[in-house]
Amino acid sequence: MQSLENSEGLLRCIACWTLSRFTSWIVRQSQDHPEVMKEYLTAVLKLMMEDNKKVQEASCSALSKVCNDGVDVIENFITDVVQVIKIVSSKYSKKDTIKYLYDAIGSLAFNVKPEVVQSDAVEPVLLEVLVEKWNESHFNDVEATVLVECTDSVISVLGAHASKYAKFFIERIIYLINYYIEARKVFSFY
Repeated sequence: MQSLENSEGLLRCIACWTLSRFTSWIVRQSQDHPEVMKEYLTAVLKLMMEDNKKVQEASCSALSKVCNDGVDVIENFITDVVQVIKIVSSKYSKKDTIKYLYDAIGSLAFNVKPEVVQSDAVEPVLLEVLVEKWNESHFNDVEATVLVECTDSVISVLGAHASKYAKFFIERIIYLINYYIEARKVFSFY
């Protein structure tokens, strides 16, 4: 845990990645010692806000692992988690760490209880982040595919709770489909 605060970015990245491999064990320990998960998750969320791209990737992957292995535990920290997601969503650049953030968002939506995701503390933040990212997307890069997967995970859990955004997302998906159909026609011509 001390290595997560090391001045060397590579060491923080490796420490975060290594600790993420012990997430199941950390979750089990936190049943008797809740401060263990609090310390670990606080460190992961702090690392997500760093400028170092490798540290961002490792910390987003660690958050995904916590969402997958520690569903019941992460619910205690859900407000902090979604606030950090909101902050870093505008900070992360497109072709770098954003796909790791999308994976973390998808894991959160898919694994946490639907009533938690549908709560007023989570739903508006996740939808706001997705709408912002769809508005920024250029559809001609890998990010679009990962964004579709992330959106699918969130919308699947939100169901009717996301109905006011349905038109927006459907229009974007239709545009994306048409974009790829036209691109295929152009490239098949050659």
